[in-house]
Amino acid sequence: MPKYVGLEGDFHDQLVDVLQKIRRGVANGQPLCLCFRSTELMIASGTLLLFSEINRLKAINPALILRCVPPKSERVAQVLQHLGMFQLMNYQSSVIPSRADVVSWRKASSSKVDGERVGSVIGAYESLQGQRAKQLFRGATEAMMNAMNHAYEEPRNDGLAAPPEERWWLFCREREESFLVGVCDLGIGIPRSLPAKYPDEILRAAVKSLTGGALRDDARLIQAATEIERTRTDRRGRGKGLADLKRIVDEVPGGVLSIFSNRGLLSYDGTSTKRQNFGRSIKGTVVLWEIPLSAQNVHVEN
Repeated sequence: MPKYVGLEGDFHDQLVDVLQKIRRGVANGQPLCLCFRSTELMIASGTLLLFSEINRLKAINPALILRCVPPKSERVAQVLQHLGMFQLMNYQSSVIPSRADVVSWRKASSSKVDGERVGSVIGAYESLQGQRAKQLFRGATEAMMNAMNHAYEEPRNDGLAAPPEERWWLFCREREESFLVGVCDLGIGIPRSLPAKYPDEILRAAVKSLTGGALRDDARLIQAATEIERTRTDRRGRGKGLADLKRIVDEVPGGVLSIFSNRGLLSYDGTSTKRQNFGRSIKGTVVLWEIPLSAQNVHVEN
């Protein structure tokens, strides 16, 4: 495993390369051993993706022989123990998670749109005021609905059989000054789902306009998805699709939204948008919000 398990910067392709090798080994029927010996930091983005991938592989092949070499880092060991990843890799650890930045992690997963489960996880944090909990719940629910309604419309094409269930995974984490929520799906990714999600000629033209004609630019396609303010179903009671993901950051000063999907990354802080494309695809989507717990003057639209 990489020194830093994350999706930011140079960490992105390093982690994706490892995940591709893992999937290749599973496809070939090989027993696998993940070496965390040199891993020093488990970053939220990469940890959520790795956790989701391992769970997906175990669902595809319950008899999969998956083992690990434990990390030298006590902090990393606590993360792997607390999240149940040691157990997934058939490793018995005596580490007792005790760090505040580890035991604050909570997780959830489901094969359906399950707002009650998401609400119970987010609502369990006493540091979140009612308004902020409502905002994060709304964003996580929209990401969850997008995963269930669009992410799995076509095969993932990763060389493996489809799992028995199509799932989303959620992480929450509290620190002294900020709160983070992340939602992951292992579907076809926003850039690939966009043409199917908006099939008529008018919306195709809109996508082309919003991406400057760069229809193979994943980061621009992610941006287009957050700016097309219409859902495919047009049903009342639905939000504005992926455009709703940005509202939390608009309403909470100092918040940041990061959307990793396939080869692209869109980062939004309420005032500016940044895009980045990577060399390798995560074959799915990871959406992260991080908001400061000290944010004031929060505005909520009902």
